[in-house]
Amino acid sequence: MALELDITQPNYGRLEKDDSRLNAPKLIAIAKVLDVTVSYLFGEKAANVIHNNNGDNAQASIGTVVQEKEHIKTLKDEIAFLRGLLKEKVT
Repeated sequence: MALELDITQPNYGRLEKDDSRLNAPKLIAIAKVLDVTVSYLFGEKAANVIHNNNGDNAQASIGTVVQEKEHIKTLKDEIAFLRGLLKEKVT
């Protein structure tokens, strides 16, 4: 892996031990070497996966879009609440 990332083996060893020098470009390079997504490296599971059928308009959607919309609304509500708290602290 160190060779593929063009870094020394000790530097790669530090990356595996939660070194704070692990950055987005290194994560992307690791994902490419392993032929996985960055989200896979973090153990995230796809809730919605869309497959395109070689250029036709046929698409299959896996997951529930309604749940994703509800999650987005919850996050937006939380952001609004936190912004309100910040405004109170500023004034």
